[in-house]
This record gives sequence, C-alpha cells and structure tokens, in this order.
Amino acid sequence: MPSGAERLEFRLLGPFEVAADGQAVYLGGPQVRGVLARLLVDTGRTVSLTALVEELWGGRAPHDAARTVRTYVSRLRKALIQASYVLDVLLTRAPGYLLQTDPEAVDFLQFERLAETGRRTLEAGRPQPAFDQLTEALNLWRGAALAEFDDMPVLSTEAARLERLRLSVIEDRNDAALALGLDSRIGPEVENLVRVHPMRERLWGQLMTVLYRSGRQAEALAAFRDARAAMVADHGVEPSPALADIHARILRQDPSLDTLAAITLTAPATPPAAPASISASISASISASISAATQKAAPLPAPPAPPAPPSATPHPHRPPAQLPLDLRDVAGRDDELTLLNTLIRPLKDSPTPTPTPTTISVLSGTAGVGKTTLAVHWAHRTAPAFPDGQLYVNLRGYAPGGVATDPSEALRGFLDALGVPPASIPAGLASQAALYRSLLTGKRILILLDNARDAEQVRPLLPGSPGCLTLVTSRDPLAPLVAAEGAIPVPVSLLSPARSRDLLIRRLGRSRAVSDTHALERIVNRCAGLPLALAIASARIALRPDFPLAVFADELAEAGTLDALDGGDACTDLRSLFSWSCRTLNPDAARLFRLLGLHPGPDLDVHAAASLAAVPPGRARRLLADLCRASLMTEHVPGRYTFHDLLCAYAGELAASEETAAARHEARHRIYDHYLHSAHAADRSLGPRLAPITLDPPPPGVVSVEPGNHREASAWFTAEHRVLVRAVTHARAEGFDRQAWQLAHVCTNFLHRRNLWPDLATIHRVGDAAAERLGDDGARAYALRGLGLADRGRGDLDGAQRLILAALALSQRVGDSAAQALSYQSLAWIAGAAGNDREALELSEQALRMCRLSSGEPGGEAVALNDVGWFHARLGEYEQALACCQPALALLLLADDEYGQAHTWDSLGYIHRHLGDHTSAVACYRRALRLFRESGDHYSEATGLTYLGDAHLSVGDVDAADAAWRKALRTLDRLGHPDAVRLRSRLQALDAVGCPV
Repeated sequence: MPSGAERLEFRLLGPFEVAADGQAVYLGGPQVRGVLARLLVDTGRTVSLTALVEELWGGRAPHDAARTVRTYVSRLRKALIQASYVLDVLLTRAPGYLLQTDPEAVDFLQFERLAETGRRTLEAGRPQPAFDQLTEALNLWRGAALAEFDDMPVLSTEAARLERLRLSVIEDRNDAALALGLDSRIGPEVENLVRVHPMRERLWGQLMTVLYRSGRQAEALAAFRDARAAMVADHGVEPSPALADIHARILRQDPSLDTLAAITLTAPATPPAAPASISASISASISASISAATQKAAPLPAPPAPPAPPSATPHPHRPPAQLPLDLRDVAGRDDELTLLNTLIRPLKDSPTPTPTPTTISVLSGTAGVGKTTLAVHWAHRTAPAFPDGQLYVNLRGYAPGGVATDPSEALRGFLDALGVPPASIPAGLASQAALYRSLLTGKRILILLDNARDAEQVRPLLPGSPGCLTLVTSRDPLAPLVAAEGAIPVPVSLLSPARSRDLLIRRLGRSRAVSDTHALERIVNRCAGLPLALAIASARIALRPDFPLAVFADELAEAGTLDALDGGDACTDLRSLFSWSCRTLNPDAARLFRLLGLHPGPDLDVHAAASLAAVPPGRARRLLADLCRASLMTEHVPGRYTFHDLLCAYAGELAASEETAAARHEARHRIYDHYLHSAHAADRSLGPRLAPITLDPPPPGVVSVEPGNHREASAWFTAEHRVLVRAVTHARAEGFDRQAWQLAHVCTNFLHRRNLWPDLATIHRVGDAAAERLGDDGARAYALRGLGLADRGRGDLDGAQRLILAALALSQRVGDSAAQALSYQSLAWIAGAAGNDREALELSEQALRMCRLSSGEPGGEAVALNDVGWFHARLGEYEQALACCQPALALLLLADDEYGQAHTWDSLGYIHRHLGDHTSAVACYRRALRLFRESGDHYSEATGLTYLGDAHLSVGDVDAADAAWRKALRTLDRLGHPDAVRLRSRLQALDAVGCPV
C-alpha cells in the first residue's frame, strides 16, 4: 500500500457499506453491492463466476449474465481503487474472483474472532475479560446483517448464521455478566430476548437466575412455566434437565444461585460447589472463576498489631449504634436495594473481615428523592452484619445556610463514639484520620456519611482496612471517589408513576386512595415522582380525612405545586431544598438553570442550552455537567438533558424573580429561533420542498443544528419532535406568532411521514391561530393545509377536503403559486383515496403546472411529476405513467431525495406489475419498501407491502402474498388506519379460497 493510502473497512453487520478512513464509498446499485457482499462472505476464497450468476438471478439469469457480472466487478474494482489506492483487494482468479483483505477490515470476521476469544476466555474462568471481549464483539452490530440481500440465497443463509452466532455471543456475554454479578445490567435485555426467541433454553435459564437474584422468586418460577409452555406448544418437548434443575434450586432457594454475584468483590474462604448451568461452558467458567477468586482472596498471615498509644486506648464501651430512625417506607426501591445487597454478601459469607476489601458506595440523586431514607433503611436491615457498630454523621453538604460539616468535626464525633477520651483526640485532621483508621483495623463497622458535598469532605472519613463498609449519600455523584477509591455508584432516580401511586396507596390506605382514581392520578402527576413531594402530599391528605381527594388535587393545580407542597420546615420545603443545591453552582451554571425554566420541555440537547444562554456549545456542555453533578438535571439519554417538573417550576420562579423581563424575552426568542432554524435545515435535508419558506436571520447567540443528510435530519426530528410540538404551543402563547406558524410548517413533512396525525393537528391548530393573529393569509394557507393532512391521515376525507380548499382559496388570494401547488397536490391525494382517479390526475397536473410557475426546489417538481404518473397508472394509462415516473426518478436521484424516490419506485412497481413484468415489479417494490422503512413512513410501507403482495399473487406465489399482506396488516392495525378493514377481508378470502376477492 503506498504512503498515505486510506484503510478500507467492509461492514456487513448492519446496513451494508464500505468505508475508506471512515467515509462511505459509493458502490453502485443493488446487484453490484450484492456481488461485493457475496465475495466478502468468502473473503480469501475464490467465488466462481457461475456461483455469482446463480446468486444474482437463480434460474432466471439473462443470456448475458456472465458479461454483466464482469461489468459489476470492474465497477467495484474501480470504486475501491479510487477510494483507497489499494490495487490488490479484488482479484481475478480462475474460475472467478477473490476478495483479499485484512480480516480486521471485515466486521463479521472481527466479530467471529472476538466471539471465539471471548468464549475461550470464559471457559478459562476469566469472566471480566470475557465480558469485555464479548461486549466488544456485540458492539460491532449496527442492525440486521445483510438485510438488503434477502433474495440472494447464500447471503440470506449467511445472515441467518450470523444471527444465530450473535445470539450465542449474547448468551456467553450474559453468563460472564452473571459471574460478575451484573444481574441488573442484563435483565431487561434477557426479558426481551426470550420473547423473541422462546426456544433458547439458555436465555430462559439466565432470565430465571436474574429474576431470582433480584428478589423476584415468583416471577422466576413463572418464567420457567412460560418456557415450558412455549417448548411444549411448538415442539412437544419438555425443558432440558439443566433448565429443570435451575427451577428446582429456585424452589428450594438454593444459596448457590447467589454465589456468582460476589465473585468480583470477594469469595468465601471455602468455595461453594458451582451451580448447574444451561451450558457446559458457563459451568467451567463459574468453577474456574470461583477458584481463581478464592485463591486471590486467601488471607495473608496477619502482621502483629501495632501497639496503640496509651492515650488512645478506648475505654470498654458498647459498639456505637448511631443510625437515625428507620422510616421503613422505601416503596419502589427494589433495584437499588438489590444493588446494595451485593455489597453485603461478601461480609456475610466471610468468617473474618480480613479478606474482604474496603467497600464504598455512593447513593446520589436530586433533592427530595429519598437518598437518606433509602440508605438508613438498608443500613438498619444489614446492621447484624456489622457487629462492631454503625457510625452516622450528617455532613450538611446542602444544608440551610450553606455551612457544611468540617471533616475534623465529624472525625471527633466518630472517635468519641469509638471510646476515645476527648483529651486524647489529636488536634490535626491528618492525625485524627490516622487514629480513626487504626481503631477500625480488624473491625466490621458500617459508616453512613449522609449529605456529602464533595469527595474531599468524605476522604478523611474513609476507613483504611478491610471489613468496613462506607455508604455515602450526596446530590453530587462524587465521580472522584468512583474513579480513585473504586466507590460503587448507586443512582437514586425519581419514582415511576406506578410506584408513586403505590407509595400513596400505602400511606393513605387503599380505600381512601382509590376513592377517586382520577384525583389520585392528578396528585401523582403533580408530585413528579419525587418521594418527598409524595410524602408531603400524603401527610396533608391524612391530616384532613373528611376531605375528598379532588380538593387536594385542585389545591396542587390552583395554588401552585411548590406552594401546596410546603411541608412546614426547612427540611420539607421543596423551594428550600432546591435552593441548597443552587447555592453550590457557579454564576453561569445558576443562570443557565434559571433560563431552563423558560424552555418548553420535556428535554433538550447542548445546542438548545447554548442558544438559551447565548454561550458556545462547549461552554453549555460544561454548565450542563455542573447541573448534573448538583442533581439539578439528568442526562437521561446520551446528549439529552432533563429535570423533573418540580425543579422546572422552581427554575421558572427563579427566572421570573432574578431575570429582567427583557432578558426573559430575549432567551425565549433565542430558543424558538434555535428550533425554527434547526428544523428548517433538517426539513430541507429530508428532501426538496414544493414550497420552501424564507426565515428571518436569528438573533445573536442562537446555535442551530445543520444535519448533513436525510438520516441525520430524521434522527434529529425523532429526538426533538416532542419538544417541537411544545415549542409551537409555547411560542404562540408567549407572543412569538411568526415562529409558531413557521415552526409548524417546517415540521409538517416529518410528522406526516411518521403518521403522527394528532401532533400534526396540534401544531397547525396553533399555527393557524398565530397566523390569524398576525393577519397573514399566506401563513394561514399553510396551516389549514396541515390540518387537512391530519384529517386525511385519520380517514376524514370530507373534513380534509374542506380545509385544503380553504387553504387553496387563501393561497390564490395572496398569489402564492407554491402554496397552491401544495394544495392541489393534497386535493389530488384525497380524490385518489376516494377512488376518483380521473379527478386526481387533473388535480396533479394542476399541481405540476403551479410547481413550474413557482420558485420551489427542482426536486419538488419531480414529486409532482411522479403524482401525475401514478394517477395515469391508476387509470390504466401505463405508457404515459412510465413517461412521467422514469424522468421523475432521475430528477429525484439527482436531488438525493430518498423519500421521493421511495414513492416513485412504488409507482414503477405498480406500473411494471400491470405491464406483466412481475420480476421488475417486485424489485421496484423492494426498493421502495427499504426507503419507506428508513424514512419511518409506516403507512406508505404498509401500502407498499400490500402492492408487493399483489405482485406475488400475480405470479401465483400465494405464500409470499400472504406474508406481505399480513405484515402490512400488522402495521395498519398498529396505526389504527381504516385500510386495515379492506386488507383483512382480502386475507380472509385468500385463506378461504386461495385467491383474493
């Protein structure tokens, strides 16, 4: 390879692609790509020309198939050489061709290597490196392998083989995770997998083990019953002895089921017998892991204890028992308690504290989320495991007044509790910490450090010898402790609505709580999953037993949630609690928090935060990290931040009191223009528009997003669409009428493609009101058309027609030819849906004429041209249809409008089917379906599947037609679309007589 040459990467584990230094290489059409994929699955081996012809065409190869394949190979060779300067990748070798490349450049070969390495490592009893290797292997998958080649037998078979191997690797990875005690990490995935693959016993065994370890014994037993039912129903066989053995051990609560969770922490001095496993490989892994862990943890001979200074010798006293009152009400915290229980298992199993490492855990979460309640409750439950006592201190990291407990003060309290006379306590912090650690040597003591501000406040209070466990609560995750001291993080999150409801029912009593379920739900929603808010609300309700629940629900709504949830003192006043967190922030982070109260919600990304505060994105990212550390925000998915409704209300109050009216107006202007300009750019990336709009320049400080292609644009809309719907509503309510109707307009295409009819109706109802307030008839025309599209999507064709005729009249009044083109196009769709194809053709031709008069984008005219071709085809005028759709496709390819291409491929499939070319029809429909699937337009995908079924039936392939129609019906049922009724009737007729009605 010459100097400076790029690296080629071949990716089959997901959408098929070739990349040179990370940049995609254009390969050509589906059959060209199929040739390369076929060569790749036999990398390093010659594939004959005959095999390639058979793979591409089967028994229907044209007479010049061999020459065509040679042309395809020539194109591939040229593309690969241009991309990488590599001359020897695709070689001619009799009797065909050979692809020769580094196996590390082919993702499925990397996957196989990592999978085999991971499996061998697991069998060698090294679960941690095995877990890492197997996870690395699985991370290579980006989607279904070779999915676009499902009509090529060898590639379809290879795809099935790779999928089976992927499932085996997942099972190996799960076994490694179980050996490491990572039960909660794999639990949800295993539950999903057994539903999809009910015949894989190994997955069932893993699910049963995870459920049992999580304290869900009844569900683990129910899982066995489900597994047995599936196996008997499908194959008439009983579960294997290995799976039955796990079931039996769950019934008798066999302790061996819990042993693996402790491997990475410690192991008993005498290893327990390895439990039976679903596979021989995991049995070997478990046995070897326990043996290795036991040998590693074997206690060394204890050195002679250093003599304690005479002045520091504690007087005989009872072990300290400083834990606060156990409230016991920790409903909804099963996951957190399970994770905490993994910390105590090693101490329970070990006869002496010597081999047990010092364990630290940090419970972190927002104010009022119940960190202290959970920590104290768990500490009381596990107190018997610490016979030498329990120490507790409130470090007041977020206390009223902002005065945190000094570590020296906390140490003096601990030394006093351990029996050190006050006169013998050293003056300096370092000397106090050294004495403290000396006194804890050889003891089993639980230390609860509550409400810590930062890691530096905690470090002097940590024990230095094995046998003790330190539990820290803080609003800050204390990442330095996790990184340097190996602390185990336990995030304490908000309660789900269901768990919030359960907590209220437990506190109020079922009869009172369910006396008005609607009011109960309103109270739950207002409390936003915050345990403290739920506790305050339940206390207020309990104090007035003769008042109906609706009174309290109304109070929360009318008086303001923060006012109604004032518990009467600084520790139960939500405003006070939130303010303690805010005091820890630097001025810029505090300002961003206030401005976030002006955001429409429910979440945002870095660019939106940057626009809101008028700071660069890098600075916004750091400020958001500060807010997350203070538990005032949460990065709930990578790159997206949110906070609960009560914090949002508090931030809004701060913005109203501490920001000027002008500053609030400017921040709102920036955030709405951020979403408007970003959505406008994303809309253009989805494809050319019939009626693009021109935006005013944004104010200074706005950071807009510029998606690079239609996939990035679709991903942006998907992430932001709930925010965008709220933004339209908030913008209009706050007087930003221009942004409201324009934002509704640029969101139309995405919401229409995704069949999100209620959202489409909502934004255009608001947009119409905003346009009417502006007195802008042109804007109203766009809004009324959007409302009409929503009605059409929901099956109300009469309502849709009335709205779009009104839109047409307005656009004619203002002389907007592009808007008229949109209205004519929409009216044509409605006429076609009603079966009036001749009228639909005339309307489509009028739309095309208006397109040519307007200043719309060139690809928009191609969309209108395809509509004309489609309605020609519906009328049986297939030659005229081809004359429209073929040039439309060429224009759409030039415009890179994949969504427009999808509709045009669909039209061409219909035309070819009625011209008798069923092979071309099926190929066109498949291209259309792939593009519809990528765009997220599920209704058009269902329609395409229906037409594909028609094409299969035309050549007598009843099974293929049945499969396509049933898949379409599932989608239509999910969408609640009326077309499902007609398609269900066709399937019933097909079942009855073998042909459609």
